[in-house]
Amino acid sequence: METAIQNPAEGIGKMEVMPNPFSEKLFLKVDVEKSQNLKLTLWAISGIQVSQKTIHLQIVNFSVDLDVKEHLVAGAYFLKVENGSGSIGYFKLIKE
Repeated sequence: METAIQNPAEGIGKMEVMPNPFSEKLFLKVDVEKSQNLKLTLWAISGIQVSQKTIHLQIVNFSVDLDVKEHLVAGAYFLKVENGSGSIGYFKLIKE
């Protein structure tokens, strides 16, 4: 299952989500070439939005805890990553 995207958008290098599958913690690692905001939206496979947050990234290799709620049931989820230009990445995730 693909959990990394190389050069997803201008100003962003590689993006990686780990671990996958996950149980309680989920991290997004991003190589940032310019300071910017990212909007992260987590969707259940059923199409229900589970969570959304906006993070500000500085110029650096950045890792953020996605603060996955413990009450999420086991199953498949999608993580959508967007910047000011639109969608820059989608990840399919499995919660154990």
